[in-house]
Amino acid sequence: MIPSEINIKWIVKVKFMFTHLTMILVDKKTLITHLFQSLYPIDFELQRGGK
Repeated sequence: MIPSEINIKWIVKVKFMFTHLTMILVDKKTLITHLFQSLYPIDFELQRGGK
């Protein structure tokens, strides 16, 4: 195998893993936001009214 081929495959693997991690983090952030909205619906209603 040529070293450049190995490098390309490794870069693709890292990029895929990074994208996957970012997606998981975004999902967790959305989940936390939904949790806070369900725990404090009054606060969110007040914020909407204030804006």
